[in-house]
Amino acid sequence: MKTKKLVVALSFLLSFIILMIAFGANTFVASAETAVLNLNEKRAVTINANEVKIFYFTPNSNQHYVVETFGTQDTKLRVSNIPAGEIINGGRYTDDNARIWFKAEQGRQIKIELKLYRAGMSGSTTIQIRKQRFSMFSVIDQDGDSTAKDLNTPYDKFKNLYETVKYENASYSEAFKINERGLTAFNSEIVFFSGHGASNGICFMKNKVCTGDLSTNTRLNMSSTRVAMFSSCESAKEDDSNSLCIARYAVVSGAYASVGFQKEVSFSSARKFTNKFFTKLSEGYTVYEAASKGKGAIIWAWDNAKKYTVFGRGEITVVSDSASASTFSIKQNVDLEYLREELASGYIAEPLSETETRYYQTVNGYLTDSYIDITEENGRIVDYDDRRKAFDSVLEIEGDYLNKGCAEIVCADGSVYNLKAEREEHIVYCNLDGVMTPVKVSFASYVNEHGCAVYEASCINLNNGEAIDYGDISGEDDD
Repeated sequence: MKTKKLVVALSFLLSFIILMIAFGANTFVASAETAVLNLNEKRAVTINANEVKIFYFTPNSNQHYVVETFGTQDTKLRVSNIPAGEIINGGRYTDDNARIWFKAEQGRQIKIELKLYRAGMSGSTTIQIRKQRFSMFSVIDQDGDSTAKDLNTPYDKFKNLYETVKYENASYSEAFKINERGLTAFNSEIVFFSGHGASNGICFMKNKVCTGDLSTNTRLNMSSTRVAMFSSCESAKEDDSNSLCIARYAVVSGAYASVGFQKEVSFSSARKFTNKFFTKLSEGYTVYEAASKGKGAIIWAWDNAKKYTVFGRGEITVVSDSASASTFSIKQNVDLEYLREELASGYIAEPLSETETRYYQTVNGYLTDSYIDITEENGRIVDYDDRRKAFDSVLEIEGDYLNKGCAEIVCADGSVYNLKAEREEHIVYCNLDGVMTPVKVSFASYVNEHGCAVYEASCINLNNGEAIDYGDISGEDDD
């Protein structure tokens, strides 16, 4: 009997050794020590050789969370009992620290296991779990104009995914004050700034007063940021290889990816871009794909909002566990090649990305807001988005209005800006209630009595001379 028990014990020991060899020295081993980890708590942990610390956390929302370590030890994490099942060492490493982004389920207790990566080592680290945060900033400039409405669509798209916070009429100190996470608001997983800027910085204006400039000379930490969007003039402008724009500086300062505009951009066009950009990010598109869709939301090829740059790792997504992560829906078993003949004449093509092309319908040789986007793979059309609009009639251009322009603009507070210089001018046809109407679009700089300048578009109906809001014709309706 003793011999039989000995054989069984040896067999069990042999099986255990085989399993350890199969899974390697870094395999997680059960530990009896467990603890509850609280939201935003930064807990110091001492780990002995080959020990696994186990923590439990119960989320209070169906949102995206992040758990990570801080310190000099090479650590390894595992998160289990989440909708994705189990994640080990998800995300990137920063100085040997582990970080995992994941989607949680309200009330469903998750298990977090922590160990040192190297067998036989002992040491200390700090662990924290928090909600992923989307911090968005708007300003009220010197003329009383607010960019607060630029935050509405991004907020609506992410409020159920991230801890989403609006900093309307934001000051510099609000953006860079250490909060309950032990981080600044500007070091959130997603950062969105909408306001005035230049190539080397942005200005935080609160109640018409600049409370501080963030420039490429400012010490900045964005190590927790997955993507930053700078909706400001020239935020991605770099004149030569030695220059550094604010969008690139965000990546230099630790952000995974950032997006900015290369040129001066109007508020209305920038809003069309960012609304589409954040809508697509919330659906699981990559930063590259979402920015391409943002560009596609702008109708006119010459609009400066189409001139953007993605810095850093544009292939990342911000809702990694989302079920809707595809770039487009391929229509199976449908031959779309007939569209080539249909678009062979009467259209002007503009590439949107490596696989997408926009075909503008023309009237009297001019671009119109009637278009179709074609997606190709391996030389064949696999998908399309038809935005062509039926029209009943076409209005003629009345020559008397061709030279009519906008000599001044009046801001929300009644201050007057006078024309400084016209930059460019375009004539297009827009479908207004079924009637193709000729419109002149002029981009110009205006300056007030204090020397402050703005860049804006003015539009004139070339058939009757009436003014048209550029925001009404520049892009798709907000999602």
